[in-house]
This record gives sequence, C-alpha cells and structure tokens, in this order.
Amino acid sequence: MKNEIFLRPTHLDELHWILRLEAGARAEGFIRGYDEATHRKRMADPHVRYLTILRQDEEVGFIILAGIGTQDRNIELCRIIIGPRESGIGQSAMKEVLRYLFEEVGANRVSLDTFSYNKRAQHIYQKLGFVKEGVLREALLFDGKYHDLYLYGLLASEWKNRSH
Repeated sequence: MKNEIFLRPTHLDELHWILRLEAGARAEGFIRGYDEATHRKRMADPHVRYLTILRQDEEVGFIILAGIGTQDRNIELCRIIIGPRESGIGQSAMKEVLRYLFEEVGANRVSLDTFSYNKRAQHIYQKLGFVKEGVLREALLFDGKYHDLYLYGLLASEWKNRSH
C-alpha cells in the first residue's frame, strides 16, 4: 500500500534530522522546538519516547511521547511533525500512533495541545475522536500576536468504540 505507516524507535544519530524538521515547523509557527541539549536529555528519560514515522522505508516524521510507563497511563503527545506537507499522510500517521499507544503501550488517555491557528491539525484530531477539553487563552506569542492553545484528549474507551 502506498500510505502504509510504520513506527520505530528514533536513534540518537537522527537528532540532526529532527532539528531540521523542527526548524521548518518553527518557522511556520507550529512549534517552539527544543535545542539539541534538551532533545538529548529528553531522549534519555525513561518516561519519554521518540519514534520515527516511516511510510514504507522512507522517514516522513517523528513523534515525542511523554508519560510512558507511568501509573496513570496518561500519555502526552508532546510533538508530532509529519511531512512533506500536503502529502495526505497526517491522518494515517496519527491513526498508527494511536493504535500503538492504546494497543501496545496500554494508554488509558492520550492528550495533546495545538495552537488555535493550526486548523489542519485540529481537523485531524477531531476526526480521530479527540475531544477539545480546554483553552489556554493567549498562551502563545507568535509573529507579534497572542494566540490561544487548545487542549485535546482521547480515552482508550473512546478509541475502542471508534476503531471497531
């Protein structure tokens, strides 16, 4: 299949590639991003997992997950960057990430946030069943203007009901 998506652990030697992807997303105002030292520290944290997103054998993005192995099984999707833009793989990638989290990791809840102007991401999250749980008003200063940050969550029971 053309858009088959796979996940694998991200290797430390891929950090420069991650920094390049983040630079593009940062320039567009979709993320704040981390510096190399912060990424290295987070990659060493046992409760944080970096995964590379592959379409067949091609690396097309990465994801950072926090809360892995915690008692509450509440996983935060800290960052997801998928490219190239307009490739039509964002929803497929998110479906695979959610399948992984709920079916393999045993997550009870997946949470994430997105900037109010990131309509493409909001559309995908809502289509996959995420519930908008709150708004952090004017939490982001970008391009000289304050923007809201939207908080989303999806429960394992909701995922199970949608995926069967």
